[in-house]
Amino acid sequence: MIVTAHLNFFHISECGLYKYGGDEPLALNAFETFDSIYKWLADRSMEETLPWDPSTGRKGMAKCYRHDHYFDNENNDFLFVLWKSDGSKNGSILGASANSKLGDSEVIEYTSDHKGKKMIWGHPAYYWVIPKIKTIVSIKFDHSVCDSQLFQTWVNACINNRAQIPEKTKTFTNNGHTRFEFSTKDQQHTGLNFKFETKLQTLDTAEGPLLSLVHQITHIVKRETVKVKEEADDRSAWVKFFNKIDFVKPKDKSQTRKIEIRIEASPNLTEIKKIIQDFSNEDRDPKQWENVGFEKKDKTTVWVDEYRLSKKLNINYDGATVFEAGALYNFLSQRRADILKESEAITADLDAKYIAKRVAQREARKSKSKITKNSDKITIKEIKNAANTLESANITKT
Repeated sequence: MIVTAHLNFFHISECGLYKYGGDEPLALNAFETFDSIYKWLADRSMEETLPWDPSTGRKGMAKCYRHDHYFDNENNDFLFVLWKSDGSKNGSILGASANSKLGDSEVIEYTSDHKGKKMIWGHPAYYWVIPKIKTIVSIKFDHSVCDSQLFQTWVNACINNRAQIPEKTKTFTNNGHTRFEFSTKDQQHTGLNFKFETKLQTLDTAEGPLLSLVHQITHIVKRETVKVKEEADDRSAWVKFFNKIDFVKPKDKSQTRKIEIRIEASPNLTEIKKIIQDFSNEDRDPKQWENVGFEKKDKTTVWVDEYRLSKKLNINYDGATVFEAGALYNFLSQRRADILKESEAITADLDAKYIAKRVAQREARKSKSKITKNSDKITIKEIKNAANTLESANITKT
C-alpha cells in the first residue's frame, strides 16, 4: 500500500540553559537535550510519559505522550512517535494502550462499546530530530496530526519536570518554575532557565523565490471567520457594521461570517519571512478559510504556506495503522541526504549569519571599550590640569 508523507521543516532557534534575559545558551545543546529525554523515556509505559501533571496543566490543552521512539547511532538522529490525546471521540480516533511499553504498537480504532485495556484515545504525531543541523521534521500522514506548539511544550516539560540532566542540578521555585545550575573550572552558573523553540523553515532566499516576491507585493491579505451573533454582543464595531447593510447581513441562522481584509503594504524581505514564519500552518486543511497571503501586482494572491520548506514522499508500507519509529526512520534514512539538502543549506546560512552577528557585537564592544579608555585618559589629564591650576593659584587641595 502506498501512503503519502507530508514533511515540514523547522529550525531549532533556541535550545539550552540560558541566563535570565540572555540569548546565548551556556549548556545543553540539541543532542544533549533529546538524549536526556530519550533516556528518561526508556523503560516507561506510555501513560507515564506525560511530562506534566494533568491536574495543573492549562485548561483545554491536549495531553501528549510518547508512543514509540528510535535513535540512530550513525547519524545521532532521533525519531519520536508522540500521541496527542483527543477526548472528543469525533471522527476517526485511534486508541493506544496506556500501559504499553516501548515497542508495543498495539493500536485500535475507537468504538463506543470498547471494553478491555485502558486506552489513550487520540492520534500519532511523528517528529524526526536531526541535532547536527538543528532541524526538526514533522511528518504528516492521513492518520496522524502535526502540532509543533504541543511538541515544543512536551520537550520543555520533559526537561523541566522529568529528565535527569548529567552534571546539572535542578531546583524549583515557590511558584513552580524550574531553575538549573552547574559549575565549571572557572565559574558557578545558577538560576538558569531551559528554553526550546523552533521556527518554520522558509524557502532558501538565495535562490530568489522570496526575493522576487518583494517587488511584486501590493497588499497583505488576511482571511478570518468572525462571530456575527452573540448573547452579549461585544463584537468589534466594524463587525457590527455588516448588520446595517442588507445585502451583506448574515443569514438568520448563521452564527459566523467569512471576511477578507486587504491592507496596502510593501513589506521587505525580513518582514515577509517573519509573516511566513508567524502565520504558516504545517497542518492547514486546504478547505480552511482562515489564512494569510500576499496580493501581487497581477492581482493574484499567494498564501504563506506556499513559501514554507516542505516535501512530499510516497512510502510503500503494509504494516500496522501507526508506523513503528524504527521502520519509519529506516525509510527516511535511505533518502536522508536528498530530504535534508535544502535544510542543511538553510542551517549553514543561519549559522553564518549568527557568527557574523556575534563577531560584529564583539567588535562593537571592543570599539566601545577603546572609546571609554580614551575618554578616561582625557578626564585624568583634565583633572591634572585643574590641580596644577589650583596649585599655581595657591589654593590648598583637599
